[in-house]
Amino acid sequence: MKTILIPTDFSDNAMNAAIYALQLFGPDDYDYVVLNSFDRPVSGDSSMVDITERLAEYSREAMEPFLATLKASIANDAYSITTISKQGQLPRLIENYRHRASIPELVVMGTQGASGLKEVLMGSNTVDVIKTSGLPVLTVPENGKYNGIKRILLADDGEDMDEKTLGVLINIMHRTNAQLIVTRVVNDTVSADPIGVSGSSFQIAMKDIPFASVHLSNTNVEKALNDEVERSKADLVVVAHRKRGIFDRIFHRSTSARLAMHTHVPLLVLQYERQ
Repeated sequence: MKTILIPTDFSDNAMNAAIYALQLFGPDDYDYVVLNSFDRPVSGDSSMVDITERLAEYSREAMEPFLATLKASIANDAYSITTISKQGQLPRLIENYRHRASIPELVVMGTQGASGLKEVLMGSNTVDVIKTSGLPVLTVPENGKYNGIKRILLADDGEDMDEKTLGVLINIMHRTNAQLIVTRVVNDTVSADPIGVSGSSFQIAMKDIPFASVHLSNTNVEKALNDEVERSKADLVVVAHRKRGIFDRIFHRSTSARLAMHTHVPLLVLQYERQ
């Protein structure tokens, strides 16, 4: 069984993301782990021990109604769902899952944002998990509902992607039979070379999965992708996060991280590790 990790802060956004994940991947082949993290304030005061115990108790108590609501929303007893309440900072806890015997295939998190063409303000935890966990992350906007996936837009950065990087996307493609639109924004740093040429690791990984390719010319990568999402009516946007890659700046956070994207379209962030 594969594992999907679903962090929760017990908010409506977290619930929405959890429901989306269960509806997309279904009850077969997966164990779903709902994780709540809590951490005590940094202090040498001995009274902090009592606060930590109270935080742990609150986490366990709040998890019960969250799980009950999640199960009621799905109305299917075949799902395997476990809950974990654990002390620590969420990005570090999720990063530790990479060192387990069973590494999660995906992390699913909820995000909050404005509507239309306004920016999605991702929480700092979401950005930090994307940048540090090394795991694929599916972010689900607060008003993103699962109604099937018919079209997927994969943002191509001009660099190759291998089967390991594309694994969860290929899984989604097989589950949904969605149309894949590979979109490359051509500018001073990205060439207009053909996408997925024969013999490339991308073409080998995709095997018999058909895809359409689109080249756009724009110095503003986010705006070009945002416009293409609207034009193609994509149900899911996919980017590959590479350290020091062109999409890494999308997840750069000063006061908050911003990505210009329609809030009803979930974003799947793949993780690329150069061998």
